[in-house]
Amino acid sequence: MDQQELEKILSMMRLELSYQLRKYLNDTGLSIEEFSRQCEVPISVISLALDREPISFFQLERLCTEIHIFLDSLRRAPLSDPDYVNMRMQLWELAYSHQDFYNQAIALYSSLNSNYPFYAYERNIAWLCFEVEQEAAHSNSSNNKTPGVSPQIIAALYTPIRDESVRNDLARKFQQAREDLNGHQ
Repeated sequence: MDQQELEKILSMMRLELSYQLRKYLNDTGLSIEEFSRQCEVPISVISLALDREPISFFQLERLCTEIHIFLDSLRRAPLSDPDYVNMRMQLWELAYSHQDFYNQAIALYSSLNSNYPFYAYERNIAWLCFEVEQEAAHSNSSNNKTPGVSPQIIAALYTPIRDESVRNDLARKFQQAREDLNGHQ
């Protein structure tokens, strides 16, 4: 494993820890201060973890224990999370066919009109892109991976978007972005 791969994995681990902490705090209703007292970890360390900054292994282990996750789970795609699995299933081909899928998907978040939290959306998009990059790195297929993507697949950006007009609007935006991207290559 080279340095770049290691940095990417560490970045994904920090992203996953931040997500798990936010989810735990939201689920329990605890403030950062209350959580800090409960787990005896300084607020500054919790803030670093929430901001995806490096923390010591001891602190990482302590936080994982407190939020009831295995340390090892931070370095793998969340395949036991139904939201992630659903998003992965719906967007794999689209993510695989666009080099800049992450930035396009993140830019579209504000137009989704969904109450799905950004931190969860961003985490799922990041893991999807990470998995796509990993597969592409291990694949010997050609660089021309731009299959036709139907508006229905594009519109299925995320299951919580139940409003058909929002999905159709999103499909049009993705299709326009795709056409713009193909026109500039």
